[in-house]
This record gives sequence, structure tokens and C-alpha cells, in this order.
Amino acid sequence: MRPQFEASVNSLLDKVIDNGKMDIIRDLAKPLPVMVICEILGIPEKDWHWFIYEANLPGRLIDPMPMSKQEREEINQRVLELNKYFEDFIEHKRANPTADLGTLMVQAFDEGEDKLSKEELISSFELLFGAGHDTTMNLIGNGLNALLNNPEQLEKIKQDPSLIQNAIEELL
Repeated sequence: MRPQFEASVNSLLDKVIDNGKMDIIRDLAKPLPVMVICEILGIPEKDWHWFIYEANLPGRLIDPMPMSKQEREEINQRVLELNKYFEDFIEHKRANPTADLGTLMVQAFDEGEDKLSKEELISSFELLFGAGHDTTMNLIGNGLNALLNNPEQLEKIKQDPSLIQNAIEELL
């Protein structure tokens, strides 16, 4: 799937080039992991915008800070919206199977409740977003911050691109 992921990065960077300026979180780190997860699951591209900008994935649930009643109500509403989306998504994948993880997960569900319940299936879709989005967004943002604050390390990577893999491991 590397070519698709590279195309996603390039499309985001093309928008930045056209705009002439960049906010690393808004323009790359926030949308990219959602786009990749959507691609892996086989979520239609027309829905990506909703996941990136409107669904407001309820990552606040794992934040140790207490939530106000209003925050809890907003998160509950988001969870209900996500659950509804994924219920419809399951039906869509049944009717339109494709070569993606979403289809494979729905097929596992359809093989029998003893393998995967509907609640587990929906929770698994949501977990992929929860686990993959914030961690990747933070890696990109904090990684770039670390490199910009240590320009000698950034220069080493520029001079020797073979160091990129190790740099990513260190940044993780």
C-alpha cells in the first residue's frame, strides 16, 4: 500500500505548496493518519473529510484529566455517530466487498458470532482510529520539533538518507 500512502502525503503537501505556508499538525500530522487508516479499512474517500475534520475522534476518553458534563455528552454523541457510521459501513462492505481490512473484518464477523461480535467489530474499527491517529500525529509533530531543535541531527539525515530508518525509531 506504500504507493497509496505516498500519494496521500503528496496530495497533502501539494495543498501546502499551493497555499505557500504550512501548519504541520493541521496540514499533515492530523489528516495523514486518518487518511491511511481509512485507506486500510476501505472507507470510501468521500467520507475521509468527515473522519479528519468532523468526527472529532473521542481520544479525550483516555486523557487523565477530568471531563465536564458537557465534554462527556459531546464525546458520547461522537461515539454514537461513529457507531452508526460503522453499522452502515458493515452493510456497505457486505454489499461491496473489496480487498481491504474492513472487508476482511466484516467477513470474519459474518462467519459467526463466536469469532467476532458486532460490538467487537465496531470497537475494533474505532480502536484502529484511536490507536493510530493520535500516536502518529504526535510522532510527526514531536519528531519534526525534535529535528528542528537539533539541526545538527537533521543535517546528518539530509546528508545520509540511510539514517532515516534509525531516526524514526529514535523519534518513536
